[in-house]
Amino acid sequence: MGRTDEKLKAAVYTRISNDPEGRALGVERQEQDCRNLAKNHGFEVVEVYTDNDISASRSSKKRRPGFEAMPGAAASGQFDAVLFYATSRLTRPPRRVRAADPAPRSMDECPIR
Repeated sequence: MGRTDEKLKAAVYTRISNDPEGRALGVERQEQDCRNLAKNHGFEVVEVYTDNDISASRSSKKRRPGFEAMPGAAASGQFDAVLFYATSRLTRPPRRVRAADPAPRSMDECPIR
């Protein structure tokens, strides 16, 4: 991440547990908030990963393709940070982040407050 004249590249991750109508309004709001955060902090959003209508609970049987794609993309240098609305949108429990990639690149948390 030793760039001085370039914006840092960021991925945005959005997730809503329950969207029975499939309208994706919640994940759209999360994405817009994260894009605003990126703009305010000088990040360039290069990818958006979304898992709509998918729970992060242990009892969920649904796979999270957006979440599962991020560690490999980070390891290959596609982005420098992951922006997400809140930690609960990313994972429950937090140890799943470590389990997804035992040697991840830096993935900075920038929740919206």
